Amino acid sequence: MAQLLASLNRSIKCGDIRPKQELKRCSGCLSAYYCSRKCQANDWRRGGHRQTCGPREYSPTSTKDRSFFLALVLHTHRTQQEKITQKHRLFKQKYPEEIPFIMLDFTTGTCEIHVRSSGDVPSEYVVDMERAASSGGELQLYLMKVLDGTLMESGKRQMTLIWSFPLRIGNHSAPV
Repeated sequence: MAQLLASLNRSIKCGDIRPKQELKRCSGCLSAYYCSRKCQANDWRRGGHRQTCGPREYSPTSTKDRSFFLALVLHTHRTQQEKITQKHRLFKQKYPEEIPFIMLDFTTGTCEIHVRSSGDVPSEYVVDMERAASSGGELQLYLMKVLDGTLMESGKRQMTLIWSFPLRIGNHSAPV
């Protein structure tokens, strides 16, 4: 699963899955991967990467940690699909004009699943939400809420972190 994160093209239009060594990584944020300069330029100009590119303001997370988080999101997506679908349907019945995102909250020891309105998305993920909304149903934004264990180990106050995982629901739930 660790290999999976690094082998996905971030571009909505392309979405190719290739071996890690064939992709190029964004030098600004170190988290977006592209199959070509064309895909990178497209994402920069039209996909919203310009607004989100840059180092994160909170504690750094290793590639292994991010890959683990991705595996956990994919596992939850697959094993809780019925519950997620039911909550998604209820949300759409109540708010038919809204574009929802899925919040997986792991801060309590178990996974709490919430379907929320795009208006509730944290500001640093607005562009990810816009990408999902403009994907024509191809992408579903999953946000994962976790506690930062590194701060707790160092004796500092524990901080809640939120990670974004847009899933390509029209393509076998592959993240982008």
